[in-house]
Amino acid sequence: MLNYIYRQFFNFRTEGNAIETDVFIKLDIVFALTSLGVFNYITTHDYTDLIDEEKKNTLDWYVTIVIMLIWSRFFLFFLVVPSVSKMLLTLIAMLYDV
Repeated sequence: MLNYIYRQFFNFRTEGNAIETDVFIKLDIVFALTSLGVFNYITTHDYTDLIDEEKKNTLDWYVTIVIMLIWSRFFLFFLVVPSVSKMLLTLIAMLYDV
């Protein structure tokens, strides 16, 4: 999130050669806002909500979504490096075949 803000500040202060917003910055913004939203949602609940199974399952799903987003961000960054990208795609293909 701060990276996006710094880029916009830099673009505002320069007359030419502005830094473009790439796909990874946009994904970082989505991941940051999702994580922030889930964190705020979880902190509004107290420990008694963990006793109710339906509320606990909802909280578990939100945490699972955030973890999946964090891991997908991790893998997306590794797809940029060609050698790691080939290895990662081979690993995914091997796991899919099993």
